[in-house]
Amino acid sequence: MMKAEETADKISWRTIRMYCQSCGGFPWVSAILMSSLFERLSLIFLDWWLARWAEEGSEDDRAMYFAVYFATVLVVVVFVSITRILFSIATVHAGRRLFERMALKVLRAPMWWWDTTPLGRVLNRFSFDTENTDTTLVTKLFPALLSLSWCLGAVGVMAGTLWPYSMLMIPAPAAWQVMAS
Repeated sequence: MMKAEETADKISWRTIRMYCQSCGGFPWVSAILMSSLFERLSLIFLDWWLARWAEEGSEDDRAMYFAVYFATVLVVVVFVSITRILFSIATVHAGRRLFERMALKVLRAPMWWWDTTPLGRVLNRFSFDTENTDTTLVTKLFPALLSLSWCLGAVGVMAGTLWPYSMLMIPAPAAWQVMAS
């Protein structure tokens, strides 16, 4: 069995680190994560504000509740836009850098490699890897990050509102790791 077939459907931490470096490194990745965090926090605040408005809102306070609600919606729109724009720029940058790196590796390959590797296989790998980097990875990575942020937001809200029960969540990652192995 070829080494490439052995590692199919597995993503190593080295690969994730290399992709993050290609996106622009720590500054870009942290900016995307912080923007996503602020987006999620503003959505949580928006839900909390609506619940408060529904419980306590009177006819006299409607303008104040609506003003805070409208301002929060604007903040959410800003952070959603920033997150999407930063993610798009970073993934385009990563795709370009990874393609350039791959092209340099192939073009600098020794002559014996060119003699033994069919040109169709090289072209097929280039097109397949480029498609995976530019489309498949992006369309799966962003929803995964959004799902992770929703999950962490839900855990944060539950831990904040039902903090005695959140102590039961502490052994959950260890149990999950044992069951996954």
